[in-house]
Amino acid sequence: MSYRKPSLLPFACILLFVILAGPSRPAAAQEMMPDSTAADSLAAGDYSYRSIRGFERNEHKTGRAFLKTVNALLWPPRALIDLTLTSAGFSAVLIDEKKIIKKFEDIFYLYDHKFGWFPVLNIVTGNPRGVGLSFFYREKYFGAGIKGAYNNTDIWGIKGELSHVFFRNRYFWNLELIGRLQNDDNFRFYGIGADPQNDPRSHFRPESSSDYGIYSQRRALINLNLGVRPSGNWEFFFSSFYQKRTVRNPSAAHAANIDNIFLSDSLPGAQIKSKKFYNELSFRFDNRPNLSIISPGTRFEAYLGYSVGFKNDNEQLLRSGFDFSTYIPVLRRNRVIIPRIVFDMVEDLREGEQIAFVEYPRHISFRGVNDKTLLRSDNYMLVPSLEYQWPLTYHISAHLFADYLMVSDTPLGFETTNAPWAVGFGMAAHTRFSELMRMNIAYGSEGIFLKFSFGLSFLYKDRSDWK
Repeated sequence: MSYRKPSLLPFACILLFVILAGPSRPAAAQEMMPDSTAADSLAAGDYSYRSIRGFERNEHKTGRAFLKTVNALLWPPRALIDLTLTSAGFSAVLIDEKKIIKKFEDIFYLYDHKFGWFPVLNIVTGNPRGVGLSFFYREKYFGAGIKGAYNNTDIWGIKGELSHVFFRNRYFWNLELIGRLQNDDNFRFYGIGADPQNDPRSHFRPESSSDYGIYSQRRALINLNLGVRPSGNWEFFFSSFYQKRTVRNPSAAHAANIDNIFLSDSLPGAQIKSKKFYNELSFRFDNRPNLSIISPGTRFEAYLGYSVGFKNDNEQLLRSGFDFSTYIPVLRRNRVIIPRIVFDMVEDLREGEQIAFVEYPRHISFRGVNDKTLLRSDNYMLVPSLEYQWPLTYHISAHLFADYLMVSDTPLGFETTNAPWAVGFGMAAHTRFSELMRMNIAYGSEGIFLKFSFGLSFLYKDRSDWK
């Protein structure tokens, strides 16, 4: 595979586009909705405890003449961009978009929003990867849900969830139990290291005709989560799960099956059945005044986890990492530039042992490929990104982004040479309670990538779900 040499051009493009991509709603015109942090970690039907963690500042009147001049000069390109983007956003120019979202809520939420159902659709670069249904029930302190998706006999999954919110010692707690059974094929493994084709740890066959191998996987998982929110800015979590994983060739014969591309007897993790217990402690800090609308602030989360295998699985893995981003306002408080850096690492506590390739950190935050593509795998992973967000309408926001992906076998060995990159545009629509739809279009070292997701989402990044 050939890669274009990374440069600062993707980041420069976003910075140049910041002012022009300005068709936004004023902050005061956006509805104040329930805090999505609670939906992320303390998901339940009780919204009474969620409050906006701040107040809108009074408008500064200094420099008004300068801003009026700039706005007048930029009005033509802004009007063109506004017409293009808002027309794509459910024809929001011609139809009251708030009524569309309200219609969605009336259809999918029943009995005072206690019971609901939702269709599920995932499309990746034009190919539907799953169609299904999600059902959920919410009481004041109790929630339950079940979700299923099906594509064919090789791609299907089902997930059930129970949650309970309670109040102890002036803190809100959430206890959650999740069960999942999933079968999926067409995972792509590109090898190990920043230059996998030339890294001896990849164990490519000498006669390999492809730069990646395809494998199938079945997982059964039971997960217990406990979260506490001592204040509006801080959340702490404990997560524990048992997982059984089976890795094998896809059912259909294919020239790129993992056994045909890699020396499976030498590559750890190929053709395995593993059983693991995993325990993790993590925290999240987020001081944005409100998470349902675009607002400035800082978000930081970090975790430390330990997993141990049993029976035929002898691995003892230590995982750690952090996710840091800051939301910097540009001209208006509801337009923000977001520098972000995500770091993940894993080490086998056994001396001199190489871990299974499916246990390396996943680049979930890299938007140039889907989450079934192991584009780069190694003990240490770094994903820096730059994003610009602005609201299009009450319920629709847009974003521009640029991502890099770097891996290394040592903490300080990251290099930009041959590092995958992606730049793109995306839109997201949400109801008062959760995200309804997300679409990303990216172009980068891996070509053009389109991802469209439709279905109820609490925007919860299940980091402990090591796919």
